Amino acid sequence: MTLTEQLEAVIRKHPGLTESELAKTLYGWQGYAQQVNAACRQLVKLGKIERRGKGYSEPFTYYPVNS
Repeated sequence: MTLTEQLEAVIRKHPGLTESELAKTLYGWQGYAQQVNAACRQLVKLGKIERRGKGYSEPFTYYPVNS
């Protein structure tokens, strides 16, 4: 299973996670946001997930498109 497929599955099961939380879900306590950032952006670009939030002051969170 590719990283994007794994992320999409986690986001569908647990909507509203940040990139850091997604990374920790996939990689354990050593996970960090940069490990999943590009894949999250790719899924957003493909229209499979949506990103909410403003960034630093309000962390980005990810949701399935249909939620």
